[in-house]
Amino acid sequence: MVLFGPCLATKGKLKNKNRVSSQSACLDLAPLQIHVSFINNMETEDSSELPNFSLLNNTNASDSIEAAILRGRDALPSHFLFKIESFSLLEDSIDIYRTSQFEAGGFKWRLLIYPTGDSSKNAENHISIYLELMETSSLPAGWEVNVIFNFLIFNQLQDKYDSLQDGRVRRYHAMKTKWGITKFIDLKAFHNPLKGYLIDDTCAFGAEVFVVKSTFKGECLTMIKEPATCYHLWEITEFSTLLDEKYLSEPFGDYNWRISLYPNGHAEGKGNSISIFLSLYKESIPPSTKLFVKSILRVKDQTKENHVNII
Repeated sequence: MVLFGPCLATKGKLKNKNRVSSQSACLDLAPLQIHVSFINNMETEDSSELPNFSLLNNTNASDSIEAAILRGRDALPSHFLFKIESFSLLEDSIDIYRTSQFEAGGFKWRLLIYPTGDSSKNAENHISIYLELMETSSLPAGWEVNVIFNFLIFNQLQDKYDSLQDGRVRRYHAMKTKWGITKFIDLKAFHNPLKGYLIDDTCAFGAEVFVVKSTFKGECLTMIKEPATCYHLWEITEFSTLLDEKYLSEPFGDYNWRISLYPNGHAEGKGNSISIFLSLYKESIPPSTKLFVKSILRVKDQTKENHVNII
């Protein structure tokens, strides 16, 4: 007769939880007519049919491009370029201009440009610019889109695109569908021909939108201060008659533990040892759950009590 017995304590469990091509537009203002043409044959969007959300972001004067401008670059904006001809007429006739939609990161966007500043945010005498997420009604409930965007303005004297970006991630969701810069550039600096942004009453703005794709995977570790301890004694009679390669004890404990016995050894112990293991059926624990266990497997000495412990 051979006696096997484990003593084990469950210490804790660990559970797993689980660039698009650039588009451009040109706005040519005449005294009696606004004409919009698009390089990529984009259709003009009737902004009157689109929702007019209240502005959700208010940055301070330090967000002016005069204070935060980065060095210019040669490359075109990655996703959208908007050219305005006869900017002075735009200032006199339109408080806000909504561009056509463009695609970036698998979503539809448009720019909102206030040529004389967003007065609701005390941004008079500046140009305000915002990025708005469109077609949100088709998104699933509880949606959110995390974005890093970059606004650019073309410096016609240096033939470069000056970039204003801070690298922060903005979170778009049902209650916040637009973010931007209320004081993008001071109008006095913008109209100064020595700055190069407005030449012959023409200017150009650009936008880049980088959607942060979530590949999030997390784990939750629950530690048990005083885990339950269970004992099990497996008595085997007529051990010398065992012929099968493997034997399993009856299940025991909250997680249906078993002792696995290999009378003739297993792996490196095959043919020269007796192998025993503590086993657990995967079906007895929730999916993607791991258990950290302290256990003792013991082969009992029935005469001198010189037991063999496997820790």
